[in-house]
Amino acid sequence: RMGVFKEVYSYNKKGKRVGLKFYDKNNEPINNSWNIFEYTWKHVNNNSVLETRKDVNGVNVTMRPYYKFHNVLYKFNDNGLLLSMNNVDKRLKLTNDETGIAIDKATYDEEKNLTNFKFLNAENKPTVGSFMGTAGGFATYDDNGNCLKYATVGLDGNYKVDKRSNVAYSKYKFDSIGNLIERNNYDI
Repeated sequence: RMGVFKEVYSYNKKGKRVGLKFYDKNNEPINNSWNIFEYTWKHVNNNSVLETRKDVNGVNVTMRPYYKFHNVLYKFNDNGLLLSMNNVDKRLKLTNDETGIAIDKATYDEEKNLTNFKFLNAENKPTVGSFMGTAGGFATYDDNGNCLKYATVGLDGNYKVDKRSNVAYSKYKFDSIGNLIERNNYDI
């Protein structure tokens, strides 16, 4: 998976994961397909985890080649649901990535489906950025939790084409037992 043969996790004394390293078939360190050899997680408090990543040369790398957050402070609610990913400096202060965002913030419905996400800058103001080149997006679901529509939006809340997929929104149809039977992609 992701060009890796073996994953090795490390845990702290409380049993929480604090690291992950990747190896090839010969037990040699290897970067995964995102150019990451090692993840390190520091549990900041009960609801936050600081993640950093390095390649096999010990160089700090972003969370994805296309997602430019470096030091990521993940914030969770009391049930462990991800509320936001925050690009921070070594003192945990928000800092904009190279696309101008510092926060990827999520909203969920009562069934824990992701219904909305938005990008904010270090001043906590809505902004266009990330690998998507949008200000965020939304999703709608049927009663079974199947995503019926997924859209990306600009600062004005209107559809905006995701520069990664060249799509503004997608609609999905499912059969009576939940199998995806149709997907349609749309521009603005």
